[in-house]
Amino acid sequence: MRLEICTVVIILAGFGVAEEYNQPPAMSLIGEVPPAIPQEQKASQQTPPDQKIQPSEELSTPEVQRLIKDGLRYEPALANANLNVKVDDSSVWLTGTVDDEKRHDLALRIAESYSGRRQIFDRIRVARTELKTKGSRRSSVRPVVS
Repeated sequence: MRLEICTVVIILAGFGVAEEYNQPPAMSLIGEVPPAIPQEQKASQQTPPDQKIQPSEELSTPEVQRLIKDGLRYEPALANANLNVKVDDSSVWLTGTVDDEKRHDLALRIAESYSGRRQIFDRIRVARTELKTKGSRRSSVRPVVS
């Protein structure tokens, strides 16, 4: 008797929930799975975009410069770094000094993430590497190959 009452309550609850969402109840067609999203709902309503930001190659020069500077400024690992960024329509120039090669690579990755089609010229000096190896050529202009 309890089993029959529980079954009736579950079926009625299913009908109530389905009616609330204007969908047929899941048990209405045995063996068929109801669609998760109503067919009349448009694709644009299904998943809202995360952000409406243009791809990097379409960003203006000032926007790219601001994004790279902010990325470098707010990265905790680069707190002691002294970095400068100059951007034009075809290139990104990075200058300054970082403590080690790991932070150097991090700064390059941040710049690459916003540079788009612009070529990156790396003039970042690694302070500890230069102390260990005199006459280092770290300060020469090196284009970054992606």
